[in-house]
Amino acid sequence: MTPLGTERRERRLDHRVAPNASHDTQPRHPYNADMFAPQTLPTTASPLCRPADPAVANGATLHFPGCVAIRLTAEQYDAGKRHIEFWDARAEMAWVVPVTTAVHEYPGCSLAMLASRIAGERGRAVGCYGTLTLERRDDTGERQYAMEPDQCVYLHPERARMLERKSVVVGEDEFPDVVLETDHTTDVRGGKLALYQAWGVPELWVEVPDRRQRFPSGMRPGLTIHLLVGSFYRTAAASRAFPGWTAEDIHQALNETALSEQTAAVLRRVGRVLGEREGTGPDDDPLLREHRAEGRAEGQRTLLRQLAARRFGPETAAALAGWLSGIDDAALLAEAGDWIMDCATGAELRRRIARTRP
Repeated sequence: MTPLGTERRERRLDHRVAPNASHDTQPRHPYNADMFAPQTLPTTASPLCRPADPAVANGATLHFPGCVAIRLTAEQYDAGKRHIEFWDARAEMAWVVPVTTAVHEYPGCSLAMLASRIAGERGRAVGCYGTLTLERRDDTGERQYAMEPDQCVYLHPERARMLERKSVVVGEDEFPDVVLETDHTTDVRGGKLALYQAWGVPELWVEVPDRRQRFPSGMRPGLTIHLLVGSFYRTAAASRAFPGWTAEDIHQALNETALSEQTAAVLRRVGRVLGEREGTGPDDDPLLREHRAEGRAEGQRTLLRQLAARRFGPETAAALAGWLSGIDDAALLAEAGDWIMDCATGAELRRRIARTRP
C-alpha cells in the first residue's frame, strides 16, 4: 500500500529529481533529519538532481555521490545546523552528507592555519571563513540555490561582504580567492564542480585526503587545482591565488599532523612573494614584528657575551651576561659592544657595567 501523500509528493518532485532505476528497490537511508528541524523528513536516497532552472549548471543533471536527498523548506534551511552540499529552494530539496568525520573536517581547519602562517610572512591578513554559504538568487532577490564549501579563503578579508548577511550572493558579491572541497566520502566532479564553474568561482581546490574511507572510480589521494579560464575550469599544477604553492605541496601540508620543515619553507616563500607584490613583509605583522625584534636582541646579546669571553675570559662574560639579561633596546646593546672594544681589561669593563644600570 502506498502511504498517503507519497504519490502526490513524488509527482511534484519528479521534474526536478532525476530518475534512479534502482530507487524503488533501495532501502531508506538511515539519515537523522532532526539535525535540521523536527518536521524534516527524508524523501529519497537518490544522489541525482535536475535543477528547476537548467541554467544553474549549464543544463547539466547534477550528481552528488555520497549524499542523500531530503525535503527541506526555506524555513527549515534557515534553522538548520548541519552542513549541506546543495539546496534547491524551489524544489525544497537538499543534498547532504549523512555523516561527517574528523578526516573530512581536518583539511579545512589545516588550510586556515596554513593561511595564517602565510599571512604572517606576507605582513597582511588572510581571511578564512569556513563553510560560508554561496547563494544564487532570482531577479526579485529570492534564493534559488545554495552551496556550502568546506573552506573559503579571501586574500583581502575587507572585500568579504558575507559578514553583513552571512552569505556570498552570486553576481553581487566578490567570490573567495580560493574555495576548498574535501572529498572524503563524496565526489564533487558530478555536481558541485559544474556549479562552481557555472557560478564563476575563480579557484577551486579539491582535496582527497590520504586517510580516505573509500575511493570512487578514478579517485586517489591528492589535491586538484581548478582555475577558471574564461568560462571553464582548467586543472593547474600550482595555485594562482597563492603563487608558487603547488598542488603536491598543498596536499602534503593539508595532511600533516605537525608542520614539517619542508612545508614551513614553502609557506615562507609563498608569503614573501605575496608580500613583495604589495610592499609588505613580516614587520608589518604586529605579532611577528615583536617576535623578530626579540630574536634580533637575543642574537645581539649572545654575540656580546661571546666577544667578552674571548677578550676577557668567563668571569667578565658572566658579569656582562647578567647585565644584558632583559635588555632589548638596540642603542644600549650597541653601547655595550663599544665598551667591549674600548676597555683594556676585564676589570675595566666590569667597573663600567657596575656604574651603568639598564
